[in-house]
Amino acid sequence: MLFDRPRVNVSLVLAVIVASFATVAVATAQSHCGSGGSGLSLDRRLNVKEGGYRGVGNVCDQLTDGFTTTLQQDTVRAPDSVTTQAPQRPNGPGASWTPNLGANPLDLIRTFCRRDDWAFLPAGSNGGLPCTTTTRGASVDPGAVARELFGALSLPSLRLDMNPRLGLVAFPTWFWVEGYSGQVIPLSKTLTLPREQCTLVVDRDARGDPLLNSSGDPVVRQRCTTTFETIGVEVRAWPAVYHWDFGDRKEQTVLCHGVGACTAGLGRAYTDPHTPSPIQHAYRLSSLGQQGLVDAYGVQLGITFSAEYRFSRNGNVLGGWQGLPDRELSWAADHKVQEAQAILTRP
Repeated sequence: MLFDRPRVNVSLVLAVIVASFATVAVATAQSHCGSGGSGLSLDRRLNVKEGGYRGVGNVCDQLTDGFTTTLQQDTVRAPDSVTTQAPQRPNGPGASWTPNLGANPLDLIRTFCRRDDWAFLPAGSNGGLPCTTTTRGASVDPGAVARELFGALSLPSLRLDMNPRLGLVAFPTWFWVEGYSGQVIPLSKTLTLPREQCTLVVDRDARGDPLLNSSGDPVVRQRCTTTFETIGVEVRAWPAVYHWDFGDRKEQTVLCHGVGACTAGLGRAYTDPHTPSPIQHAYRLSSLGQQGLVDAYGVQLGITFSAEYRFSRNGNVLGGWQGLPDRELSWAADHKVQEAQAILTRP
């Protein structure tokens, strides 16, 4: 079988060989790779028994032509049979393997990520390191960070103003907002998170061969490195609805459309008597007795803000803007309104 280099890995090779046990009677036997390849060291040989079958296989590196696998299968005696073992160089000081008395370090099933079997590694594996890697560190939910940011939104400088300050029954009072111009409000937060990545490193002898324990497993130790990941969360909030309550059961609502600035519900500051504010209201009664002893109407403005967020990892934006639940903020002011009455007198 021929595989392209990027797709070769030990799982695929083993799957082909093990699956073949039940379906292939005899495959081409080959004790070593052909002269056309780069050659295959004997410690890359598969020598495994499964039930009543014995399988011997090779995976040969054909350089630019990919990889070829060969498999021979036949029946074996009872489990006390001695597994055929090809000659091998020592795998470390005092390292040895006795048939039927522990794991066979030649078995491809027991492979670990050695420098000389890079051909069998999955994509992204580090040659010379075991395939086991763990990453630990704090995690963060960008959505939760965004909700926290939006939840803390406040406009402390916003206040309501009016003209005339002392209103008159049946005479319109003009209202407007000071301290906010209806713009989109940006919010952001940057988090730096530590990441500890640990991998198992094979102990090797002076010649670079892996050290094996009495069970034939490689002797390993853990090596950890710490890196830092930057998570950035951006929130943009904008006015969606302005709702004015003039305190006498009369209201005025202004809707905004889409992401962006919206000034329609802010009113217009007084400049001259010929340029009215779009937010205005004429009271039918004086404010005497309103809000108890305050004797003033309670004017309120509620602004419903919509918001979206997005986040980045190490400066790279991941995905688009995602919506957040709307939030309403409100402000209030007192407005006294008096009533003027005509009095007839004699000239």
